[in-house]
Amino acid sequence: MPEVIIIGQDGYIGEYLLHYLKCHSKDNVIAVSSKDCDFLDADAVAGLFKSLKGSNYRVIFLPSINRSVENSFGSFIKNISMVKNFIDNAKQISISSIIYLSSVDVYGKNSILPITENTIINPDTWYGLSKFDCEWMLGASGNLDYPATILRIPGVFGYSPRDKSVIGQMVATIKSERRVYIHGTGQSMRDYVSIDDLCRLIKEILPLKYKGVLNVATGQPKSLIETAHLIGSLLNLGYEIRHVPRDNERYFDLIFDNHRIFEVLPGFRFSDISVGIKSYL
Repeated sequence: MPEVIIIGQDGYIGEYLLHYLKCHSKDNVIAVSSKDCDFLDADAVAGLFKSLKGSNYRVIFLPSINRSVENSFGSFIKNISMVKNFIDNAKQISISSIIYLSSVDVYGKNSILPITENTIINPDTWYGLSKFDCEWMLGASGNLDYPATILRIPGVFGYSPRDKSVIGQMVATIKSERRVYIHGTGQSMRDYVSIDDLCRLIKEILPLKYKGVLNVATGQPKSLIETAHLIGSLLNLGYEIRHVPRDNERYFDLIFDNHRIFEVLPGFRFSDISVGIKSYL
């Protein structure tokens, strides 16, 4: 039976992905949490791979210090160190492919729209720079002798105890305060992907051992204020909008041309954003 290793299983995406694969896949899934192995500790990583008995593992690599947690030179070093420790020690076992979850932050906020996988890389945060460096280490540096699938993801949302998404926060404040807080006019365009769609895509791409970059985006962007109105309508709750000073760091549009996803997975379709929002009900 094929074996899949989820590294970073205890995060928002990892926790959901583990449950999803156990319910919808025949693969034997091995879950590695931060408690099982700190990927900042090279000796611990070496011990982890030494303990694995098997072959042809397919790896899903999730560990990362997110921009919302820390966006500094220190977090940049930590993010690339985790990938370096993986590369240095994973040679102890037989790996057939890796899926690395990167971020659309690698493009920065001044990209020509729509964004494609060929759009110029121009990160303007330590987080975005660390993600691109990790992509290069895994995909283009020649460090690996197996294919790396790089998934650049935008905002991911959907009900889960660890959810801290923008949509999750909107749902929470509408439910608890009957209001939603919008930075600036709320006209910034975003392309949020439901966590269920992301996990379904990972499941379908696992056996392909695809080598290259994919932007994981629905191609159906909405403004933040449109999204707020949709949430209020689906919750069937009255609410008011509170406009707060805009966050200039995040005041830009993210619009994608996602044709490559459908070239790789012709039968794949993203669900409507309303499906993901209903998960909070």
